Amino acid sequence: MSHGKVTVSRIRVERNTTATITSILEDGCRLKRFNVTSDGKSVPLTEKRNGKYTFTKPVGTVKVDAVFALAEIPEMS
Repeated sequence: MSHGKVTVSRIRVERNTTATITSILEDGCRLKRFNVTSDGKSVPLTEKRNGKYTFTKPVGTVKVDAVFALAEIPEMS
Protein backbone atom coordinates (compact mmCIF):
# COMPACT_ATOMS: atom_id res chain seq x y z
CA MET A 1 0.00 0.00 0.00
CA SER A 2 1.56 3.30 -1.06
CA HIS A 3 -0.78 5.83 0.71
CA GLY A 4 -0.26 8.38 -2.08
CA LYS A 5 1.56 9.34 -5.23
CA VAL A 6 3.67 12.17 -6.62
CA THR A 7 3.42 14.04 -9.89
CA VAL A 8 6.04 16.36 -11.38
CA SER A 9 5.02 19.27 -13.62
CA ARG A 10 7.62 18.42 -16.25
CA ILE A 11 9.49 15.23 -17.02
CA ARG A 12 12.26 17.02 -18.91
CA VAL A 13 13.37 20.15 -17.12
CA GLU A 14 16.18 22.36 -18.35
CA ARG A 15 18.83 23.57 -15.90
CA ASN A 16 17.73 26.58 -13.79
CA THR A 17 14.07 25.97 -14.66
CA THR A 18 11.47 25.63 -11.91
CA ALA A 19 9.49 22.40 -11.61
CA THR A 20 6.52 21.68 -9.35
CA ILE A 21 6.06 18.47 -7.39
CA THR A 22 2.54 17.65 -6.18
CA SER A 23 1.69 15.05 -3.55
CA ILE A 24 -1.66 13.30 -3.98
CA LEU A 25 -2.72 11.63 -0.75
CA GLU A 26 -5.05 8.71 -0.21
CA ASP A 27 -7.79 9.31 2.38
CA GLY A 28 -6.44 9.07 5.93
CA CYS A 29 -2.82 9.50 4.86
CA ARG A 30 -0.18 12.22 5.04
CA LEU A 31 3.11 13.09 3.37
CA LYS A 32 5.92 12.19 5.73
CA ARG A 33 8.76 13.58 3.60
CA PHE A 34 10.13 14.24 0.13
CA ASN A 35 13.67 13.31 -0.82
CA VAL A 36 14.81 15.23 -3.88
CA THR A 37 18.42 14.68 -4.95
CA SER A 38 20.73 15.34 -7.88
CA ASP A 39 24.02 13.47 -8.14
CA GLY A 40 23.63 12.38 -4.50
CA LYS A 41 23.14 15.92 -3.18
CA SER A 42 19.92 17.25 -1.66
CA VAL A 43 17.94 19.68 -3.82
CA PRO A 44 16.24 22.50 -1.85
CA LEU A 45 12.44 22.57 -2.02
CA THR A 46 10.08 25.49 -1.53
CA GLU A 47 6.79 24.50 0.07
CA LYS A 48 3.74 26.01 -1.62
CA ARG A 49 0.08 25.33 -0.87
CA ASN A 50 -2.12 22.27 -1.28
CA GLY A 51 0.65 19.66 -1.28
CA LYS A 52 2.79 21.46 -3.87
CA TYR A 53 6.54 22.03 -3.70
CA THR A 54 8.89 23.66 -6.21
CA PHE A 55 12.59 23.28 -6.96
CA THR A 56 15.05 24.76 -9.42
CA LYS A 57 16.63 22.14 -11.67
CA PRO A 58 20.35 21.79 -10.98
CA VAL A 59 22.94 20.19 -13.26
CA GLY A 60 22.44 16.41 -13.41
CA THR A 61 19.57 14.00 -13.11
CA VAL A 62 17.01 14.72 -10.39
CA LYS A 63 15.51 11.87 -8.36
CA VAL A 64 12.26 12.41 -6.43
CA ASP A 65 11.18 10.01 -3.68
CA ALA A 66 8.21 10.49 -1.37
CA VAL A 67 7.37 8.72 1.86
CA PHE A 68 3.73 8.57 2.90
CA ALA A 69 2.25 7.39 6.19
CA LEU A 70 -1.13 6.86 7.77
CA ALA A 71 -2.40 10.04 9.38
CA GLU A 72 -2.58 9.81 13.13
CA ILE A 73 -6.11 9.97 14.42
CA PRO A 74 -6.43 11.57 17.86
CA GLU A 75 -7.96 9.35 20.49
CA MET A 76 -11.32 10.43 21.79
CA SER A 77 -11.72 10.59 25.54
